[in-house]
Amino acid sequence: MPRQSQISFPMGTKNVLIIDGNEAMQKVRSRVLRSHGVHVHTAKSVTEAALLWVPDFFDLVLLDARQRSKEAVEFWRTIRRQ
Repeated sequence: MPRQSQISFPMGTKNVLIIDGNEAMQKVRSRVLRSHGVHVHTAKSVTEAALLWVPDFFDLVLLDARQRSKEAVEFWRTIRRQ
């Protein structure tokens, strides 16, 4: 059974989850979004992102399209279902 994330911010805030193993790109994307007042959460892998995932919490999930693994596809399907 997956663990439930303990992340909590005011609901009026925009929350983004960035999943990218490329740390440099992750930092650039995070910096740009944060400069616009977005709360950014990052994961280096789909496995790590699954631990952070909370339905109806994230306004946007950015998943590195190069991650065409079985886990990435399943995580995308989970998000779509929820």
